[in-house]
Amino acid sequence: MENPKDTNDALVTEAVQRAGQMFDKLNSEERRSLFLNLYEAIARYSSTGDIDHLRKLAESVEVTVHLRSQPEIQQALRNAPTAPVKHGEEVDVDDVLKMLRE
Repeated sequence: MENPKDTNDALVTEAVQRAGQMFDKLNSEERRSLFLNLYEAIARYSSTGDIDHLRKLAESVEVTVHLRSQPEIQQALRNAPTAPVKHGEEVDVDDVLKMLRE
């Protein structure tokens, strides 16, 4: 009988490898943006003690890895217009997905 912990560990390892592959494909601007979002969540958590900042970061990273691991979505993101967005401005994930499908 397979140990559930072993199964979970294997899934986590696979997810981390997929994230690493996705990260390797990012250009320097995309890597910088990812790092700034990471650091902003850490700084906000450090200043407030509110774990929700880290939870939101985790959710954001999971969505990013999932979407950017799909070549057609990665290409659509790179081809999308680069309208300026204020740093820290939130965008609804459903709106982004709708834009990508158009």
